[in-house]
Amino acid sequence: MSRQPIELDTITPVPPSPAYSRPSTPPSLKPRTSSYPPSEILQSVGNGVSTREPTRQSSLRNLNLEQGEGTAVSLPPTDRGRGAWEFALAAFILECWGYSYSFATILVYLQSTPPWSSSSLSAISAIGSCQIGIQFCLSPLVVIVFRRYPDWVKTSLWVSLVVSCGSMLLSSWATKVWQLITLQGVMCGATGAILYTPVWIWLIEWFVERRGLAGGIIWSGTGIGGFIFPFLFSGLLSKVGFAWMVRVWSLITAVVFAFAVYIVKPRIPPPRIRKGDRGPWPAFPWKVLIDPMFVGMALASLFASLSTFPVSLYLATYASSLTTSAFAAEIVVGIYNIAASVGCTALGYVSDWSYTGATILCGVLGTIIALFAWGWADTLAKTYGFAVLFGFSSQMIVAWSGATRDVAASMVMPLVSQKLYDPAQKGDATSWGRFGFSRMIVFVGVTSFVSAIAGVALEFMRRKYKKA
Repeated sequence: MSRQPIELDTITPVPPSPAYSRPSTPPSLKPRTSSYPPSEILQSVGNGVSTREPTRQSSLRNLNLEQGEGTAVSLPPTDRGRGAWEFALAAFILECWGYSYSFATILVYLQSTPPWSSSSLSAISAIGSCQIGIQFCLSPLVVIVFRRYPDWVKTSLWVSLVVSCGSMLLSSWATKVWQLITLQGVMCGATGAILYTPVWIWLIEWFVERRGLAGGIIWSGTGIGGFIFPFLFSGLLSKVGFAWMVRVWSLITAVVFAFAVYIVKPRIPPPRIRKGDRGPWPAFPWKVLIDPMFVGMALASLFASLSTFPVSLYLATYASSLTTSAFAAEIVVGIYNIAASVGCTALGYVSDWSYTGATILCGVLGTIIALFAWGWADTLAKTYGFAVLFGFSSQMIVAWSGATRDVAASMVMPLVSQKLYDPAQKGDATSWGRFGFSRMIVFVGVTSFVSAIAGVALEFMRRKYKKA
């Protein structure tokens, strides 16, 4: 990794600035004030030491960070250079590479293949839902632990890699559904949370001015993984079966994750903490949860998530009503995921200029596209067009550059979507909101609009606190 050398003839030999040096005692856990944007509020959640750099960019990029006794480490630059983009690459890989993205394909196979076919659909579905649910729900706890033990993070990543790939490999010999739930669902979900959590914490160290762009690039991996891996798993399942598919996947994953874990690292090296110098427990600024900006951000994120989940869950079902080709219906999900990947990067770039502007833009476009492009889609080509437009414009989550996807939405929306979809109207192809999707289309449009309103409220609060 390249380092920025100190120009000795341009600085006075004084001790490092207290604002940026590692203290010998635990840092204060005072939460951010309301005048900071949501990404800065999240910074106080994700990091034990403040790294906000609003005005002294050049000073920080050429800073000597005191670490230990008599040792100085030159920090690499933010927003540019080999170190920053190596981190973005590693984070992209960790985001892109996901077994759960393809579980719908695996679920179909297990339902029709002994010995799994003798189990109920809900039991088999629990494999994927446990993995996703545990990964999301455990991540906040992992953040708290890593805040107190920053010197353990890298070791935890390597241990989690071994446990994750080992559990997946061991599951290839499973003969009961509960064994798959334990090994693939619980174990891989828990280790997945540990592997991905450092991305939240270290992103705010590596990227400041281009944080939205970097976050967009990283989270675009979700769409790319959602496009590629279903086809990969489908091919492996048809050729070698479930057991060998799992073995091949676990071995490839071990190599890919090892590369990502090797290059992912914090910009600010972890401090050498002596015994008794740990921060308070739990290391979490609870007051941030009632900060108006944080609450507004959470509401905007919630409604944006509510608007996207029905589309991702039922878009293929809608397309299947327009064609007899299973492939033509399923490819619409891949189109949606690719468009979402491009949208993540583009909207991340926009959020660097204005995160509230990105939120409002996503909400307004989502409302118009859902009510008109989806509402009047009476051909497969128009459905593909809707997938591209909505996938591109609905990625509001990158505007926060550090916020997780809303867990409540991901857990609840499959159940809510079932109530919104009316299969009894599947044969109705003559009106707006065809095939029993009228209530779902209205729901997507309304929730998108509410997220735009939340963006307007955030802009109002931002200007109010800026004047204060």
